[in-house]
This record gives sequence, structure tokens and C-alpha cells, in this order.
Amino acid sequence: MKSKLQALCDSIRPDVLVRIACRELEAWYWGDLLAVEQAFGITTLHALTRKSSYRVPDSIITPKRELQKRLPRYEQKLGAELIAQCADIERNTSRSFQVFIRGLQRYSSAQNAGNPTRSP
Repeated sequence: MKSKLQALCDSIRPDVLVRIACRELEAWYWGDLLAVEQAFGITTLHALTRKSSYRVPDSIITPKRELQKRLPRYEQKLGAELIAQCADIERNTSRSFQVFIRGLQRYSSAQNAGNPTRSP
């Protein structure tokens, strides 16, 4: 699907970066629990990274539900706004988040250099 979409974009604008999010955005929050703790003024989540089921954020089946279990006042829109203010892109352990960020960085570098580029 991604390759077809990329080919379609390339035929019109070669300077398009295609990224497809396959899971809930909350998986990325699990990759930076310190940001979640700071955003909501708590200190209880980071310890969960010691549990094997939370060590790989992208493998959490229902990250939004898991977050809501531990943070009942979590709301999607407000949560995103608060967590974004505390997030550290280098600290985030979500592989899909890192792939997304690296793609944006390569795209931005290419655009600044005047070279439209695709990235895998």
C-alpha cells in the first residue's frame, strides 16, 4: 500500500514523504513515559518499563486502553497537547516513532538542501 501511494505521489510531487500510522498514537506515548508523567504530574508510570509487556511500546495491543487504565483522566486531544509539551524525541523508545522522526529529519534536510527526496 505504501509503495503504491508513494508512486502516485511521485508522479505528481516527488517531494512528498509517505508515512502510514498503523497503530494508536498512544503507543508513541508509551515510548516516553517520563513525558506522560510530567504532563499529568504523576510518577507511577515509568516503573512499568521494567515489565516485559511494556518494554516494547509498539507491541502493546491496545495502548490507548492501557493508558486510560493507569490514567483515568486521560483524554485523547488534551493528552496529546500536554504530552507533546514534555516529549523528548531522543528519549522515545518506540521504534515506529523513531522511524517517523528520522524520516521527517531526512525529508527536512533534503528540502533545506533543495533536493526533493523519498525515504523508505
